[in-house]
Amino acid sequence: MDQQERISNSLKPPRRIARQMDKMEIAERQLCQAIDLLFVSGDPVSIHTLTGAATQILWDLQKPPRKSILRELSSATSKGKSKWEDSFREHVNAFKHADRDPEKKYEFQASKNHFQLYDAIYMHRLLSSVRLPQAEVFLFWFYLTYPNVFRNEKINEMVMAFYKDGGGDLQDLKFSSFSSLINVVKESGCLTRTKKLPMQKVI
Repeated sequence: MDQQERISNSLKPPRRIARQMDKMEIAERQLCQAIDLLFVSGDPVSIHTLTGAATQILWDLQKPPRKSILRELSSATSKGKSKWEDSFREHVNAFKHADRDPEKKYEFQASKNHFQLYDAIYMHRLLSSVRLPQAEVFLFWFYLTYPNVFRNEKINEMVMAFYKDGGGDLQDLKFSSFSSLINVVKESGCLTRTKKLPMQKVI
């Protein structure tokens, strides 16, 4: 093997064996990757695209009547779709296609991702008992970041218990802390010792 070939081989990513995945695993991977990106201040368009793909799969996997917090919140339009769904679809399609209005510019608020991720986790909870570390950490962050969205003292108590179980101190928390917290949750196994963080409809 000559030097050029050795360099070429050393630069190739680790080889991954092809494996089968069902739709649920695909949605979970997309959801977890979107949350990982969020907590490292990744690109919000990429986060939205991943969340949109996961949300659609989780919506399709449900049996009628399907449930979505954000769709239920939104008022119906004359077309029978919600205003939220129209807005969500506009951005999801705009971030994937350019066959219509290729010159159009779009205004996008990154904070929309937070509520769409919450909704995706809600739908995942309806379909699976699997506890995703990224999802649990996201819920913990979401409840702390948007305390007025939920008027439920029980939720607040469980959020605190969830963090204290890992030996954490809220005073030390920063946004950048949550990416590391995901790894702590994965390694500590605290998900097996704590109750699942509850979810409820946004007020």
